[in-house]
Amino acid sequence: RRSNSDLPLRSTSGAIAEITASLNLNGFAVDAITVFVLSPVSATYLSYMGKALGQVANPPLKHNNIYLESPFGKRTYNGKVEQHNGIDIQYRYPTTKLKDNKADTIISIAKGIITKISYSASRGYYVEVRHTPTIISRYLHMVKGSIKVALGQQVEAGTELGITGMTGAADGVHLHLAIEINGKYVDPLPYVLGEKTI
Repeated sequence: RRSNSDLPLRSTSGAIAEITASLNLNGFAVDAITVFVLSPVSATYLSYMGKALGQVANPPLKHNNIYLESPFGKRTYNGKVEQHNGIDIQYRYPTTKLKDNKADTIISIAKGIITKISYSASRGYYVEVRHTPTIISRYLHMVKGSIKVALGQQVEAGTELGITGMTGAADGVHLHLAIEINGKYVDPLPYVLGEKTI
């Protein structure tokens, strides 16, 4: 098999690439063969401790490569064992020190309504989204003045909420994402990865 022309690559949606070529197969000209292939351009991937966890179905950050700094559950923080009621995520490469994390745009993981915009010494500037009567998500440590939504506003998955920062009890620039169901904290990771749905 031999191609009579180069293979021009044309992006059709950011997620799909269309390749069109003219081929000469055993002396017979075959024109306009089109192949659609998946492109990772618009996909978001999550890694932890240098290991890829997979493609993200419901990303909480806009950047395509995000890193899980601290998972849900028991952890040692400042010499004390504590329950971490969410996950810490940031845009950075695993080799980058925590203090060098890059700021990124925080986005809602699902549709809902903004039910709280507030500040506390531990949470910093944060936004709360109610998705159903029993499920809320909370986005902590935003940069002061970066919140892009208003109380009572309807949001969709991907709606911009604010910018990752280190307000409140934070050692570096990151997002602390928490999910509550019926008033109890649950691990947000399965919802981010799409293993569970809101």
